[in-house]
Amino acid sequence: MQDEKIIDRLTRDKTTMSELVGDKIIKNELTGSELIKGELIGSELAGDKIIKNKLTESELTKGGLKGDEIIRYENAGISFGGKRVISDFSLRVLRGKKILLRGKSGIGKSTLFKMLLGFEKPSEGSLHYRGKPVNAQVAWEVRREVSYVSQDMDLGEGAVKDLLDEIFSYRPNREKRSPEKLNSLMKELELNQDILEKNFENLSGGEKQRIGILIALMLERDVFLLDEVTSALDSELKKKVVDHFLKHKDWTLFIISHDREWERDGVEIVEIGKDSLS
Repeated sequence: MQDEKIIDRLTRDKTTMSELVGDKIIKNELTGSELIKGELIGSELAGDKIIKNKLTESELTKGGLKGDEIIRYENAGISFGGKRVISDFSLRVLRGKKILLRGKSGIGKSTLFKMLLGFEKPSEGSLHYRGKPVNAQVAWEVRREVSYVSQDMDLGEGAVKDLLDEIFSYRPNREKRSPEKLNSLMKELELNQDILEKNFENLSGGEKQRIGILIALMLERDVFLLDEVTSALDSELKKKVVDHFLKHKDWTLFIISHDREWERDGVEIVEIGKDSLS
């Protein structure tokens, strides 16, 4: 009961989704989630059972491999105002996998990310991160370990340079600030140095997306939630961004996108429709 109260409070907090990119959510430098311990399960099994996640826990561990499972939705669903948005959604995302979630706009794809981040609470089914049910504490852990980038970046107001300084002033990020890496990524993303002096709120949609991607890459995490991150980019930049993410075989990517550029070898496409959502 106490945990339910905590996660209810978590879902009502005023933190914007974009704050997760820069770890602003942990400005109080909470470390409680680091104390959470749990045995991870996961072995890569063939067949439709793995896609629909109808496996029992004993079947999942049968192969003897542990630590492969990053995210697991099991018959998850959510309703708003009595209207069911997502129903009976099941999916496992294993370490190093690249999953592309496809489906028509408004069907609830982004809500799946928000549930994992603790901003929405499933009304049915279950959701696990690294083998642990997502509750208030695990949601903090997700926010600390996962880079989330959305199509509508809102990092706040003020000069881009000042926002970067703030993001990399937090304890978990202090050692990740590298002028060399910043310059290299800015060049790759075709961002001029003068953009650092511009106010973030005055940037174009494509520039905001690239700043969000830049920060996510500088944080040096290996699990990414990417929600339409290339939607405002031209075809050349789309290719550059997709190339960069997919060349890292050890990175785990959970992608929402209508861009065909993501449909590459090694990317598993999961169609969201009548079979999983209503």
